[in-house]
Amino acid sequence: MPWLTVAVVALALALHASPPAAALLVYERGAVAAGEAWRLLGAHWVHFSTSHLLASAGALGLLGVAVERRGGSLPALTVGAALAVGLAVHLLATQARVYAGLSGVACAAAGWLVVDLARGGPGERTVAVLVALGLALKLGAEATTGASALAVSPAGIAPLPLAHAAGAAWGVALGLERSFAAKGAEYREKLAGIGRRPDGAATSRR
Repeated sequence: MPWLTVAVVALALALHASPPAAALLVYERGAVAAGEAWRLLGAHWVHFSTSHLLASAGALGLLGVAVERRGGSLPALTVGAALAVGLAVHLLATQARVYAGLSGVACAAAGWLVVDLARGGPGERTVAVLVALGLALKLGAEATTGASALAVSPAGIAPLPLAHAAGAAWGVALGLERSFAAKGAEYREKLAGIGRRPDGAATSRR
């Protein structure tokens, strides 16, 4: 059972049912500037509408299950993406006064899966290409139309492609780190094998 994914989504559902708690976590530029830095992380579990919640949490639920089943670190992915997105919004998207939602974290999971699936066989590499195309189309559509195809948000609230790109970038970086670590382990195993005889005894070199 992918308990971590369940916990992440359950927290978003609980906060949606508790507007006072959500109000303490949603990203507000003025509040963060006044010292409420926890909003950089907490905002990702807050959503502006029910459709926003279903689209973001639903996407992360599906992608998070896939990440956990492939042995990925969901805590590193989720917390790292939340921080990367929060900082990107605060430092780079200066026009954004408010921000919320798990969509950036979901994009991180998609980016991680693209890298991890690309290491597999032909079937998995095909899936990796499809996920990468879907992610690119999502970001491109949001950048050109300024609207989300999956969620309906209140007036004045629009998707922030920069946030989704930051999340995807974190996921790709984490996926590459895992890939390089796996290749390094394989290389060390090969080197260890070179120094052994066929019967398993270590050779002596002078």
